[in-house]
Amino acid sequence: HMGALIGMILMPALASLRADWRTRPQPWIIGGCLASALALLSLATAATVGPSWPLRGSVLLLGITNGVYAIAAIGAMMNLVSEGRDNREGTRMGLWGASQAISFGIGGFVGTAAADAARHFMPSTASAYATVFAAEAALFVLSAWLAIWIKRPRTQTSTLPAQPANQGA
Repeated sequence: HMGALIGMILMPALASLRADWRTRPQPWIIGGCLASALALLSLATAATVGPSWPLRGSVLLLGITNGVYAIAAIGAMMNLVSEGRDNREGTRMGLWGASQAISFGIGGFVGTAAADAARHFMPSTASAYATVFAAEAALFVLSAWLAIWIKRPRTQTSTLPAQPANQGA
């Protein structure tokens, strides 16, 4: 948790160097996801290397990168809540917060279940954890790819036939 706090403080400090960080959180989200993936791969490596690996450093790095990602995602959410119909910002923030909490809980449960299942099927506990951490890293890479599409303008195509102007007027 100390790493997450450091990342949460570090993200706005670094982002303040760019004037557009509040209106363009997307690069920070993508960077946070990719950095988190690297930190998880570091933990996977720790599982295979063993006691000589700096495990505390890997866990701290994961916390920092997750803190950066979390603040960037919150920034994106704050930008998105004001779009659409007026007077819905509070509802949107509440729904976003609830979905974050549910996702965090499900992620913790699924990660634990995956580690237990992998330990059952794999020859060693270390290889089971390495596999789960590598899979989580892959999910962060997928999340970074999905974040590319945030705030991209949609092209609207109409399925209705075009109506001539001033018909029947």
